[in-house]
Order: sequence, then C-alpha cells, then structure tokens
Amino acid sequence: MIETERLILRKYNEEDFDDYFEIMSQPDVASKCCLVPVKNRCLAEANFKHAILKQNENYAVVLKVSNKIVGEVQLTNVVYCPEKLKDKRIKELGVVLNEQFHHQGIMTEATKEILKYGFEDLKLDAVIAKSLADNESSLHLLKRCGLKFYSKKLEKIYKNERKYIITSIITRKNYEKNKEK
Repeated sequence: MIETERLILRKYNEEDFDDYFEIMSQPDVASKCCLVPVKNRCLAEANFKHAILKQNENYAVVLKVSNKIVGEVQLTNVVYCPEKLKDKRIKELGVVLNEQFHHQGIMTEATKEILKYGFEDLKLDAVIAKSLADNESSLHLLKRCGLKFYSKKLEKIYKNERKYIITSIITRKNYEKNKEK
C-alpha cells in the first residue's frame, strides 16, 4: 500500500468490482485507453477476477476522504521495448481515472507516487508509457510527471482501426534529476 496526502494506492480486492466497473464502463475513459467500454457485468467481472486481481503491480487509486476507488495505476511488463532500453529493468505505466474526477490533480499525485515506487523500490532503469496522440490530458500528465517524448507511430488499436500512439519515457537518471527539483 502506498499513501499520499489525499490518496491510497492499494491492490484490488473482490469488493472493488463495482467501482472498477463504473470506471471501465465509461465510454470516454475506455476509448482513451484503447479499450472497448465494458457493458456486460458478467464479462467484466470475469476479466476483473482473472486479470486485475492477479496483476502484481496494478493499484486501485482510492480517495482517502470517501474510500472510493476513482482510478488505477499500473506498472506492467513491457510488450514493446525501445532499442536503447534493451537489457534494462523497465516497466510500462498505465493510468485510468473516473471521468468525474478529472482535473483535480489526482492522477498526477498517483503517477508520481507509482514512479517513485518503481524507481526506488523496484529499482527500475526506466518506465515507458503509451498514449493516444489525441489524448491531450494523458500527454500533459506524462509531461508533468517527467516523461519525455520518444516516438509517434501509427498502430493498430481495434480490429481495423489504426491510431497514432505516442510513447514517452522516463529513465532513472531523469527521475533522480526531477526528484531534486
């Protein structure tokens, strides 16, 4: 468990499904994460139990004041690794936030803490993040948290849909430099 002034970042448990479903069923949230909005509770619950509860570095973002899950942050294994980071300890950052809680600094606070955890506890060499090129909120978040632009590529998102994806990176060296500020 990780605590900040306003938040608790903790592992999911089975009682968290309703908050998870609320977030993942929001069309704007899902589309910005390159997901299809979850409509079917049974399928969503099966995915939640099979995938979400078993992921090691997947954290529910909980508001202390209400004990409500408002999002999630995760550090997952990297599928695509930039050439310059081959043979390095690297994870991919993922973030999701309930649209009712946008523009309150919640995800900036959560992301900075998960990066701190990644670099200081997991001893990572770098963290990458991918975002849709038109997801300005996500790109601003990544920049605020010290990630720098690496590449822009046209990638297949859904069955026949392709979109531009921005990959951003923060290395241990840049994390340390930002921490000193």
